[in-house]
Amino acid sequence: MRRLSLQGRLLAALIAAGIVPVVVFAALTFLLVGGAVSSRQADDLAAISRLAANQLVGAPLDAATARRLAETTAGDATLFGPGGVFLASSDPDLGVPAPPDAVQPGSAPVVVTREGLVTAYAAIPNGAGVVAISQSQAAAPALAVPLLATLVVAVVLAIAFGPVLSRTLVSPLTRMTATLDRLQAGDLS
Repeated sequence: MRRLSLQGRLLAALIAAGIVPVVVFAALTFLLVGGAVSSRQADDLAAISRLAANQLVGAPLDAATARRLAETTAGDATLFGPGGVFLASSDPDLGVPAPPDAVQPGSAPVVVTREGLVTAYAAIPNGAGVVAISQSQAAAPALAVPLLATLVVAVVLAIAFGPVLSRTLVSPLTRMTATLDRLQAGDLS
């Protein structure tokens, strides 16, 4: 296998030096921001479900109440009776599972994430049942497009300017090598 020329090696190093930091930065940003968004969403849903549960004391636990909750909470509302028995939902096709056993009157809301759906369960204070508020899992997809665009621009710039920089950096070395070859051959001109 033939070794790359000095200019080829320098070109590869310059392109890698331009691309690798941008890829690493984009990946870290995507992971860190995505985790922060998910955590924030879980906290917000827990607070919303607690408020919704407090509003349901004495209210009928039916489909109309579930739809009204869904409109005011910007999520899907599912109502469960005592023992986790399904009563009503603003979106019956959503398939929100029964509440975990940890959801009891007086306990903190429980947040469960499954298959891209974040659900916060909160017990209704009078023990009439449990309300579940669900939303699609918000993550960093909104950031994916700008990060991908940044990555593409970095790759294009690295590929476009890599050859120019490598030629600029290699040309003095090429001239020195040619001069040394002439001197070694006895040409002192």
